[in-house]
Amino acid sequence: MSKWTICAGVLACLAVLVLLPILVATWDPFRGAVSLGAWRWLGLVPFLSGGVLAVWSAGLLVTRGDGTPAPWDPPRRFVLAGPYQVVRHPMMLGAFGVVLGEAVWAESPAVFLYLCGIVSMVGWYTSAIEEKELEARFRDAYRVYRERVPRWLPRLSRKR
Repeated sequence: MSKWTICAGVLACLAVLVLLPILVATWDPFRGAVSLGAWRWLGLVPFLSGGVLAVWSAGLLVTRGDGTPAPWDPPRRFVLAGPYQVVRHPMMLGAFGVVLGEAVWAESPAVFLYLCGIVSMVGWYTSAIEEKELEARFRDAYRVYRERVPRWLPRLSRKR
């Protein structure tokens, strides 16, 4: 893994998960439309848990997948550990949690709309591009995984 990959990945995450939500909240045309009072502290729950999930998931792609989360340096080994046993895209779920927490904390409908845009784009990308590439790279292992593990929402009971 190169220093460039690490640097680019960190900068991309900071831009999408920190800088852009701050800018969106600052320029929110709906500012003041939502007032949660002390309830805004609840935004820390998805923010922190999402951050932990995203970092844990990314770390597994590096340590067990022999690659990175970056599309230009993807994992070379199939990873079926930790949160990848429950959902197929836990790193993105974690990122969604971070932005949801920011929307609640900032009391910002515009940041929530930004989150909706991210979820839409990522949903399209994962189904149209990423999962096809994963199937081409990992073949039957990924096909079986895709059948047994849901894309976004964990099942209450596991398929055997």
